[in-house]
Amino acid sequence: MASDTTSPVFPNVQLTDPRDAFAKPPFDKQRKTSNPRSTGKMNPTPAREGANVVINYLSEDSDAEATKLLVEEAGVKAVVIRGDLRQESFCEELIEVSIDSLGSLDLLVNNAAYQASGETIDDFSTELFDRIFKTNIYAPFWLSRAAMDRLPAGGRIVNTVTIQGYNPSTGLLPYATTKSALIGMTKALAKLAIERGIRVNAVAPGPVWTPFIPSSMPKEKFENFGADRLFKRPAHCHGGCGGHRESGDGPFLGAFARSNAMFCSRRGGRVRCNGSVPESL
Repeated sequence: MASDTTSPVFPNVQLTDPRDAFAKPPFDKQRKTSNPRSTGKMNPTPAREGANVVINYLSEDSDAEATKLLVEEAGVKAVVIRGDLRQESFCEELIEVSIDSLGSLDLLVNNAAYQASGETIDDFSTELFDRIFKTNIYAPFWLSRAAMDRLPAGGRIVNTVTIQGYNPSTGLLPYATTKSALIGMTKALAKLAIERGIRVNAVAPGPVWTPFIPSSMPKEKFENFGADRLFKRPAHCHGGCGGHRESGDGPFLGAFARSNAMFCSRRGGRVRCNGSVPESL
């Protein structure tokens, strides 16, 4: 692990070598986890920014309640709602219940996604392909469409895309395809939404190490996960993937969510959090 040094310019800031700040590949002894499940103890970004939040989850009741308590510890209100985003009617209901619970809707974060890996195109059944698209593309569209009529001028929509959206892996073909589509949808929606005074942006983290990595791909794939970054490692969910304390998408999600980030949109701004991979890649 990296040793910290004190900056003479900023004496209260500890400088850490980013190459050694977290674990590096090879990851040869990682425990398989069920999928979907919690990605560890969370440190939710919107709550730390002072927002009252509604969090949707698919089926993980105990994780949802634990997350709710963490949000409430930040001194804000939290509501957790179980439901399947692959259903159009539920997406519309979720927006309405959120407004009823909090009194208004100021920010929509489309973060839910489903991922599966395969060796050949035959490994991706139509059923699996449909599940990934329904979760990763249909749901953000349905939620954004329902939210557009309820968000005020100054409201925000933030989509979580990924490095897979512009540097796809063959083993994640359907997932990568959905993230490319979500980048395009973000750009197009930003042009529509700004006419109502609503900003639409996206954050593109990756590669980020979470328990989903060893649970969704074979050992030979995850063993050197992130080794191709200039840092020679992936980003880590240190403190939880609800708001990565390291790189990830948390800091930028919070930045896009702030009401004073008013010049961040028009064409659907996208921030890449990818471990300094060269732009040509």
